[in-house]
Amino acid sequence: MRQRPLFIFLVAFIVYVLDRVSKHLVSIYLVLNEPWYPLPFLKPIFGLTYIHNTGAAFGIFQNQNLFFIIVAIIVITVIVLYVRTTPRLDALIAFSLALQLGGACGNLTDRLLVGYVTDFLHLKYFAISNVADVCISLGTVLLGYHLVFRARSLAEAEHSASPQPSPPTTTGDEHMKSEAS
Repeated sequence: MRQRPLFIFLVAFIVYVLDRVSKHLVSIYLVLNEPWYPLPFLKPIFGLTYIHNTGAAFGIFQNQNLFFIIVAIIVITVIVLYVRTTPRLDALIAFSLALQLGGACGNLTDRLLVGYVTDFLHLKYFAISNVADVCISLGTVLLGYHLVFRARSLAEAEHSASPQPSPPTTTGDEHMKSEAS
């Protein structure tokens, strides 16, 4: 079943390319720290604001680039090893890992090349993020959904589908012998 790893790496590559291209376009066409509203009717809730983020999501842990490089390398390594060594992956887990892998690679590239992550998707009253952040978050939510809801029902389905061992039967002679002793 080698199709799942290929699927995972293909989706991760697509996420990575979309992230890199979007960040490149933002850095060329938007002015740093100035909002732009391509859809004026969404101005109260969404716009594009190009920023440099040296921290994690929501701007926490600023100036911890080396720490986040190490964490990203560990996450990428764990995902790749898990994908390559797990013989059967559920489709939802495969997709969630692909999103997380592509996003982690995208943000890691930023940190290694320029020392910060380019963020630009500005959801008002929440955060400024990028394609990689959205994919990492979505992958994490999908993985959590699987672990909380689907894994239990899949385990129950497997348990009910497997033949149950029958209790040992005794013959009349064995019953008589046990009563005599």
